[in-house]
Amino acid sequence: MATPVARLWHQLQAFWSDQLTQFLYAQNTRVPASNIAPILPRDAQFRERSETLLCMPRKTTHVMAQREQPEIPMSKYSKNPDVIATLSPEEYHVTQNSGTERPGTGKLLGNKEPGLYVDIVSGEPLFASADKYESGCGWPSFTKPVEPALVQELQDSTLGMIRTEVRSTHGDSHLGHVFPDGPIDRGGLRYCINSASLRFVHRDDMAAEGYGDYINQVEDVT
Repeated sequence: MATPVARLWHQLQAFWSDQLTQFLYAQNTRVPASNIAPILPRDAQFRERSETLLCMPRKTTHVMAQREQPEIPMSKYSKNPDVIATLSPEEYHVTQNSGTERPGTGKLLGNKEPGLYVDIVSGEPLFASADKYESGCGWPSFTKPVEPALVQELQDSTLGMIRTEVRSTHGDSHLGHVFPDGPIDRGGLRYCINSASLRFVHRDDMAAEGYGDYINQVEDVT
């Protein structure tokens, strides 16, 4: 259990991180992506529950009941230079330079169609529409990856605090960060992901594009 002094210090760190983020976006300043922290809620109960997780490396845990997972042909996915050459400036900045898109601007933020979200570079299946939810942070949010083996979680100590960066395993694309303030009844995690890192495959097209094994994990979003 953190001491009151340590708790206050972590709260101040998060507060100034949010203030700096908002200021930089307001000034339309381009900074290295890893220096832009997704906005965390100020809820006191969240702080009490997650302060320890925010301040030390976190082992990946998945509280949700396990779904049957298809076997992954790992050699199928790679960091494709031909695809990278076709990326838009923002997609390149986010995926290759660990950038962050402006909050509220991502093309997939409000998407409610059933389907699969894959790495825009490698095509790795990352998140299912059934696990997407509205967090209010300004970026697409998910409760868990569809294939944990295809998502790497790395310590990010920039901006004077310790966070957990999320990258694709084979494409090595920067995706965003994961925070321990997600829905409690769905595992407690929030994968805060840039739209620019993702390509959406509608459920009707999944079989034709080689993602048929994941159709049973895609449900209508209510």
